[in-house]
Amino acid sequence: MSDAPVIRVHEVDKAFGPQKVLNGLSFEVAKGESLVIMGPSGAGKSVILKHLIGLLRPDTGTIEVAGREVPRLRPAGLAELRRDMGYLFQHAALINWLSVYDNVALPLRETTSQSESEINSKVISVLELVHLLDARNKMPSEISGGMQKRVGLARTLVTDPKVILYDEPEAGLDPEMSASVSEMIVRLRHEIGMTSVTVTHSWPCAEAVGDRVAFFEHGKLVIDAPPADILSSTIPRVREFFSTPK
Repeated sequence: MSDAPVIRVHEVDKAFGPQKVLNGLSFEVAKGESLVIMGPSGAGKSVILKHLIGLLRPDTGTIEVAGREVPRLRPAGLAELRRDMGYLFQHAALINWLSVYDNVALPLRETTSQSESEINSKVISVLELVHLLDARNKMPSEISGGMQKRVGLARTLVTDPKVILYDEPEAGLDPEMSASVSEMIVRLRHEIGMTSVTVTHSWPCAEAVGDRVAFFEHGKLVIDAPPADILSSTIPRVREFFSTPK
């Protein structure tokens, strides 16, 4: 594509004490593209997401999101960046004492000056998008784990982000619910044209949502290719990892 990448990670190193978690890591994500990150536990997958949203800073290297060099941003710049990015946490991270509606409305109430009428219109719109309008008055404890994930997704979408980061979107769900969440991610991408990065341990999720799968180990990129090419790879470590059911 001729457009500059929405996400650019270039030669990033990150260590926590003596443990080097990212080691010369480089990759790019184009506008509207879906990248899936996979690898064994401890490979640095979630650490990458935290760098993209500015929760961590690299020791060396460059991270750019939508043309902004993330490690150089001051607090106001980071706040602006995060308004353009959605982050779907592993366990939805809903507030138990707020209804589905109020959970979704919270980012607008906290970060914008929109009226309650404007907020209501937006919340209803995203709840319809994730097929949860009928659950708007329920509490998180009254809905299933898969529905809670969809509430988390609605809360992520309500601020109209340009990029969404998904951290284990299928974690804790049974296979049927996991497939449902993956289908929702795919549908939203086609309807909205969202750029996304998904960290997952699940091959069915990766295959469903990813244009490309990037496999990391020991903080390094081993392969970055379409899902079909991952499964046909002749790289011994890639064949070993993906021949094991995930």
